[in-house]
Amino acid sequence: MVITDHETGESFERLIEVNEPLQYKGVTLYQSSLDDGGSSVSLTGYPLSGPGNKTFHVSGTVGKQTELAIKGAAPQDVRLDLTELRVINVEDMSGDADPQPRVFRDHVASVTGSAASKKNEDLTNVGPSISYRLVGDDGQSYEYINYMLPITLDDSSVFLAGVRPSAAEPYRYIRIPADEDGSIDEFMDLRAALEDPTLVRQATARFAAENASAQLPEPTLAKAAQGALESFAAGGFDGIIQNASQQDRERILNFAVPMVQVSLAELRNLMRAKTGRDTLDNNGTGDEDTRWTQMALLAFANLPDYPAPVFLTLDNFEHVQASVFQATRSPGKLTVYLGSLFLVIGVFSMFYIRDRRVWVWIRPGEQGTDITAAMTSLRRNLDFTQEFDRFRKAFERQTSE
Repeated sequence: MVITDHETGESFERLIEVNEPLQYKGVTLYQSSLDDGGSSVSLTGYPLSGPGNKTFHVSGTVGKQTELAIKGAAPQDVRLDLTELRVINVEDMSGDADPQPRVFRDHVASVTGSAASKKNEDLTNVGPSISYRLVGDDGQSYEYINYMLPITLDDSSVFLAGVRPSAAEPYRYIRIPADEDGSIDEFMDLRAALEDPTLVRQATARFAAENASAQLPEPTLAKAAQGALESFAAGGFDGIIQNASQQDRERILNFAVPMVQVSLAELRNLMRAKTGRDTLDNNGTGDEDTRWTQMALLAFANLPDYPAPVFLTLDNFEHVQASVFQATRSPGKLTVYLGSLFLVIGVFSMFYIRDRRVWVWIRPGEQGTDITAAMTSLRRNLDFTQEFDRFRKAFERQTSE
C-alpha cells in the first residue's frame, strides 16, 4: 500500500498484513478481511418453462447488475445481481458421519463452509459456487446459489441448486441429477420434453401399451397416465392431488407416482432419441439409469418451488480478490494504557496489602469511662489475631497513663 500524507506531501510504501497493521500519526490501518474485488464470471442459462430448451450465455461481474431478456413460453425481463463467487466450499461429505453439520443435514447437503474447522479425512472441497439474485418486473426477488461441479450424495452425482426469499432464511436445495457427461444438459432436455404435448402423448402411449390389463384397458391407462404426467409437470406431486379430498390423496399418490415414473422413463428414451443419444433399457431395476430417473422425478417434484424463470450454471470465472481495511484512531490511547497499568498494579497489590478496620466505642461507665474496641479484615489469619492483641495492649497502656 502507498500512503500519502497530504500535509507534508510525503509518500511511502508499506506492507500491511493481518496481524501487522500500519500505525501513522495516531491512525492504525488493519487488514480486516478479504472480499470479492469484481470477479468476472461466465454463465449458461437454461429456460425453466415451455418446450424449448435453447440455452444462452451471460457474462457479468460480481457486485454489478445485468439485464436479462427471458424468451420462451413466458417472456419477461429480469435483473441479475451477481452477489458472491466462492471458489472453495469445504464440507463433511461422509455418508455415515454422526453428527453431521445441522445445516448440511436439514437443508439437503447445503455447502456453506460450516465444516471448515473439522479435521477428518471426509472433508471435501466441492468446488466453486455462484450466488445471485433475480429481480422481476414486479420488484420481487429471490436469492439463488448454484454449484459449478456435481456432488456425490447418496451414491448419486447431483447438482445442488439453492433458493431462499431473503438472506434471513436458509437455502432450500434441489438435487438435479448429472448425466453421463457430468452436466445438467440431459435433465434440462427432459424438462423441455415434459412440456411437449406430442412427446408426452407418445410416452404415455408406450407406457399403456406395456402395462395395460383387463381392468385397465390401453386407452384408459394412456389417458390416466397423460393426465398424471401433465399435472405432475405443472405442479409436482401437489399438482396430482390438489383436487382430491384429504382421505383419497394417499391412495391417488400410490397409484399415480409409479405410473409417472415409468412414463417419465419412456419420455426420457424419446428425448434421448430426439437429441441423438443412445436409448436405454427401461426393464432393468436398481441400475444407474433407474436411479437417475428417480432423482429426476424428485427434482421435477421440487421445481414448482423454484421460482426462477431460468437456471444459471457457472461455466468459467476469473477470480479477483480485494482486501478490506479498517482504520481506527484512538486519541486517548495513552490514558487508557495508563489506567490499565494502574488497574493491574491495584489487582496485584491486593495480594500483599491487607485492609484492616478498627472501631472504638467510648461511653461513660459507673467508675469512669468504658472503652470497647474491635478490629476486622477481609483476610483473617494468625498475624491478624496477634496484631489485634498488640493493638489492645498498646491501647491499654495509653489509657492507663
